[in-house]
Amino acid sequence: MIFSSCRKKNQKQKKRKVCKNILGGIGKNGYFCGKLDSMAVELQQTVSRIAAKSRIILERYELMKRQLKASAEKIDQLEHDLGRIRAENERLRSQVDYLKIAAVVAPEREDVERTRTLLSNLVREIDKCIADLND
Repeated sequence: MIFSSCRKKNQKQKKRKVCKNILGGIGKNGYFCGKLDSMAVELQQTVSRIAAKSRIILERYELMKRQLKASAEKIDQLEHDLGRIRAENERLRSQVDYLKIAAVVAPEREDVERTRTLLSNLVREIDKCIADLND
């Protein structure tokens, strides 16, 4: 505490010397020295505010850069997934076309039943013939 009050006192003395050198004494020009001091304080405050705002802007810029990078990576991943899904879609469309062709070529259910009945009858007749030959 004592050190900081001594430092402030020294700073005030230095400012007075600067004012004295610039304006040629404090006398009637004291108003100008006081004004010069207040202007210096205002300037320092303005610089401090600008520095604080600059830090905020830089932080926001870095955040936006990270978000942009993450978005670009997500877009790449989604484009990759889209390409894979399109290829699978094309494969499934081809498979549907093949199944449609197979359905046209394949017999109807009634035809299949008639064929089974015919084959069953033929197998019975063959079994009878074999039984007759064995007797």
